[in-house]
Formats: sequence, structure tokens, C-alpha cells
Amino acid sequence: MNTRKKRLAVLEDHLIVVEGMRHHLEDWGFKVLDHYSCGNDFLNALKRGESYDLLIMDLGIPNTNTENLIVRLRRDYSWLKVLILTGLSHSSTLTRYMNMGASGFVGKMAGNDELALAIRLVLNGEKYIDSRLSVNNFSHTEDPFERLTPREIQVFKLLILGKSYRDIAVELFIEVNTVGSFRTRIARKLGADSINDLRLIAAQYGQI
Repeated sequence: MNTRKKRLAVLEDHLIVVEGMRHHLEDWGFKVLDHYSCGNDFLNALKRGESYDLLIMDLGIPNTNTENLIVRLRRDYSWLKVLILTGLSHSSTLTRYMNMGASGFVGKMAGNDELALAIRLVLNGEKYIDSRLSVNNFSHTEDPFERLTPREIQVFKLLILGKSYRDIAVELFIEVNTVGSFRTRIARKLGADSINDLRLIAAQYGQI
């Protein structure tokens, strides 16, 4: 397979991540053509006639329902492979996204060599799941929300509703900086990288 002929796009809202990825992938012979920070922008590009062989996407994209996006891509652009970058390792979440049409998962802690390998395999029509993601972070009987304090649960529920740090601070009578500290601790305890990750975990464990 001549990977130089393959057209890659990246759906990621952190430009520094994209630029680092672009640099390393081009060293490996891939060509990252375009970067999008919103799912609708990517869909609009496809409607305009842009064509790609592979989309590398983060699950934590703001203003993007990643589940709906993958279902739509599978339905309307079935040739497009989707490789997901994620910090989540819940087996049921991985299975759900694979069933929706994702071709593979790479952990955000993966090295550049592993990312390049995953891309090659997915472009060859194979599935790829980072070995670090194949085991659930939580046991089948453990409720991960038992790790959170009552105050952290309060903050968690407001975060997944999309409330700002300032709104949460006012509602709970705490400082804005304190909300940020709570958010960091909650994400660490639940193994999440973004608010969207928190929503996915909440849905998985019946919190929403």
C-alpha cells in the first residue's frame, strides 16, 4: 500500500495536538490534508466534495455529537475509515463505537509509531484497538461514581449539563477556581479527558 496517496483528515479542537500529529505522520509518509475543530465543519466539507480515506478524530470535540457523527459517516460515506483517539478504556464504550462504524481506537498516550501502525492497519481494512484500551478501567461490579465525594458528584452533574465554571460556582457558593480543581479531580478519578468523556461515562452508568 502506498500511504502517500491516502488522504487523511483530523477532527481535533487542540491545534497544538494537530500540528504535532501532522509533523510526525508526514515523517512516516502520510499526508494530513485538513484539520477540523467541529463535526459539522467536517460534514460540510464532505458535502462540498472533499474526499478522504481516513478521519482521525477525538471523542471530546466541542459542539459535536460523536456518536451521531460516526453513524452518519458510516451511512453516507461508507468508504471513509474512522480512527478514534481517546483516553477512555471502557470496553462497552469501545464496543458501541465499533458497532457504529469506527475502525479503530488509539489511546492518547500512544507513541507516534503506534499511531502510524494503527493508521496503516485501518487503511488496509483491518480493525485496531490499542492494547491499553482493551481492558475496562473498572470492574464489572464497581460503580466508578463511588470514587467521587458528594461535592464532586454535584459538580459532575452540573458539568455534564454544560454549565460554565462561573454558573457552577454561583449555584454551589464556591470559587470559580475551586470548580476547576473539582473538574480536574473528577476527570482523574473517572479516567476522562474531556466533558464529552464525562458524558459518555455518565450515560454508560445510568447517570443521565
